[in-house]
Amino acid sequence: MRLTSHLKISQVQLPPQIQTRSVDWNTVGSAYDYLIDQEQQERPDGVYPALSTIINGGSSTESDVPFDKITVYRERLGCSLAASAGGHAFFNGKHFDVDEVCLSDFLSKYSYSR
Repeated sequence: MRLTSHLKISQVQLPPQIQTRSVDWNTVGSAYDYLIDQEQQERPDGVYPALSTIINGGSSTESDVPFDKITVYRERLGCSLAASAGGHAFFNGKHFDVDEVCLSDFLSKYSYSR
């Protein structure tokens, strides 16, 4: 699998009539696993939480992952579904409201081919 899986997640390349309103979590999981595998090759001693742990807000047993700090930062920025129905994303610490403009902009700035 290549990093082009983000295209499948965003659905930006699909005609509007066949786009779905929900995310295919299997595709998200595959993309996450790919990115973790790449990161582990560079930093084998790093802490890599499961995607389900991140989505569910972490647990107190994973003390190496600063979910409490992440929550404080997210709340300070006002990242809620009321603020952006499409959700929120953070890339290199920069906050984005997830919408069609964000996805198109992200793909044009950050995508690459091998």
